[in-house]
Amino acid sequence: MEIFQKILTKDEIQSRFIRAVYALLKEEKSLTKTSLAESLNVKPAKFSEILNDRMKAGVDMIAILCDFWNVSPDWILMSRGPIFRDESEKQPIWVQENLETTPPYSKSDKTVTKETGTKDEQIPIITQLLDTIKEQAEEIGRLKARNEELERRKGDNAGHAQSSDIANVG
Repeated sequence: MEIFQKILTKDEIQSRFIRAVYALLKEEKSLTKTSLAESLNVKPAKFSEILNDRMKAGVDMIAILCDFWNVSPDWILMSRGPIFRDESEKQPIWVQENLETTPPYSKSDKTVTKETGTKDEQIPIITQLLDTIKEQAEEIGRLKARNEELERRKGDNAGHAQSSDIANVG
């Protein structure tokens, strides 16, 4: 069988999205269609149109459904595996800026490789994220101080401005 014959059609993906929603509503007893619609960033009326197959679910909705509600993207897009995935299977989100790079993690190992001189050192992703947050916090502090300095100068310059006793009428 050719690969293009194995790929699901848009209609089949839409059908699987709807089935996943109903399976989720059945599994999560406290979840309502309205609250699910809100979690998918769509108005309930539009969500109803999607569930009644009068509109198509967008890629963004499918992505949120898969990530937030642990629906398997393999099941929706490729008809592989169970409808829900285990929380441990979820990989961290990584935006690839350069197509030659690979994600900083593997399926079996949730560590990231950081280049440190001559050898690679394995550090947890959380440590790297905390370092990034710390650097960003320091940068925000520098920017706030610079902003305060500019505001102070602006006030000083306004205080030294020449004024006359004659009112300007506009």
